[in-house]
Amino acid sequence: LWMRPVAGGEDRLLLTAGAISAPRWSPDGTHVVYRRDMPVQRPGLPLERVVAVMAADGSNEKLLTKPRPMTTAEQLAPFDWSADGTKILSACPTGEGAGMGVCLFSLNSVTPSAEPASVRMITSRSGYRLYEAQFSPDGRWISFNAVTSPGTSTIYTAPTTGGEWTAITDSGVWDDKPRWAPD
Repeated sequence: LWMRPVAGGEDRLLLTAGAISAPRWSPDGTHVVYRRDMPVQRPGLPLERVVAVMAADGSNEKLLTKPRPMTTAEQLAPFDWSADGTKILSACPTGEGAGMGVCLFSLNSVTPSAEPASVRMITSRSGYRLYEAQFSPDGRWISFNAVTSPGTSTIYTAPTTGGEWTAITDSGVWDDKPRWAPD
């Protein structure tokens, strides 16, 4: 994971791992959240992954999840930060087969003792895989991509507190990566 200053300067290596994915900068640019592979402890064991956050200078990494095996179908990955930088939206397993929901990590609960962040499931639905969650600018809503079958998905919104989904697209094709307008 590298940082490249837009205004010039030298590239900086922040982290090296077998795989790093879904890096997202905090709104104030002081932290980055990502999913990464953990070093393999013993050959033959399943690969373990974590969601973690670190300071922009590459220091002070904190694990938001405990290391655990994650299949490629799980895709536990952070997608967005709250405007105040205290919460992170992520795809997370529902515990129902290959189902994925949208979870909220609370960074206020992260402690130096390496305890994982508290996680709250915002929304899920049996048979759906939810990705690309984004906070609305006022933080009251989330938008997300709901995969219903191979090659077909729909963009929905729902309250940040959970509740009914509102379809934004008609699910005829692969609808992906919802983003909110500034207002």
